[in-house]
Amino acid sequence: MVMFVVGTTDERMIDTHKRVANRFVRKNYKQLMSIIEGPENLASTSNILTEVSNLLRQTDALKREALTNTLGKIVNAIPEIFIQSDTVVNDPHFFQLGLTDAIMLKLQADDYHILSVDGPLCFACATKGLRYTNLTPLFADK
Repeated sequence: MVMFVVGTTDERMIDTHKRVANRFVRKNYKQLMSIIEGPENLASTSNILTEVSNLLRQTDALKREALTNTLGKIVNAIPEIFIQSDTVVNDPHFFQLGLTDAIMLKLQADDYHILSVDGPLCFACATKGLRYTNLTPLFADK
């Protein structure tokens, strides 16, 4: 989601933003866009959006304003799923993966398809029978 917001704001920022530079290239943004085909096919959780907002802000003030503006537009355009945090705090995934990922693992398998570059999250999705795509192999060929 961080790369999605950065690339949607300005693809050139993919080369310089602290959270995506050296990990992704512009080609990866184009690959991601071909998978999701636009924000109308996205949904997010409150937890994901909070993490994305915090990660996006790790840049200079001018870029931060542009990125926050783009994130706001995306938030307005996509459904936000709310799952209470107390439903996962006793789940082993909470201790292994953290709050955001544990919440994602509570999504209904038939309703959502999780996209991630996080190997442990993808493994947990596989073990729970959730639909997911590990984007790491797709992005490996920079």
